[in-house]
Amino acid sequence: MENKRKFSWKRLLIWSLALIVVLGISGIIAANYAVNKVIDSMANNLVLEEITEPIETEQSVIPTGTNESSSPVVSEEVPMSTSSVQPDNNEPIQSAENTPEQQPSTPGKAEINDTDKAGVYNPEVSVKKANDIKDKVTVSEKVDVTSILMGNLSLSDIKLIQELAGGGMTRDEKREARKVLLDKLSPEEYNTLSKIAKKYGVSQGKTYDQAEEEESKASQ
Repeated sequence: MENKRKFSWKRLLIWSLALIVVLGISGIIAANYAVNKVIDSMANNLVLEEITEPIETEQSVIPTGTNESSSPVVSEEVPMSTSSVQPDNNEPIQSAENTPEQQPSTPGKAEINDTDKAGVYNPEVSVKKANDIKDKVTVSEKVDVTSILMGNLSLSDIKLIQELAGGGMTRDEKREARKVLLDKLSPEEYNTLSKIAKKYGVSQGKTYDQAEEEESKASQ
């Protein structure tokens, strides 16, 4: 019985992490080193699809035709005159030193949109924003969210939300996750999560009553 409780606690904690990713408050449950490692692993899975294609593109620009440069032909029978290798006064030879190097434009890769920063609202949560939020969430906020989620949601609820977060989080997926929270949380608990989400720019900070009214209108 005791082993079963430990196992259930571990699974519940992992599923709770998935819920936090959906809400866009990635890392709020990370109250210790072990939980942070789990969050990093989940974030890496989301980033993997983004970095796969750029890596292949960079590797594909390997210069070809190295056979000519690696095996120069030298004629032993007909010695080359010194004048044949001298540059003409009117036509200077362009070498690799004379030609300007083309510098790749890389600012776009390192650039982070304002909506990817914690505190700037965006209805869809990107990987960059989730990572930015993870570093800024306070310990007290982690404790609040942990106690609310683990005290009200079942494993099936968290599993459903994890499936919604499989490839990121769209607006429709956030709305479906919100329905679960409205059904399982009290107004006070929901409002607490909403305030934290608003602080980090992943929610407009609507109250329980406002969210319920929106859902009621959408279902009509």
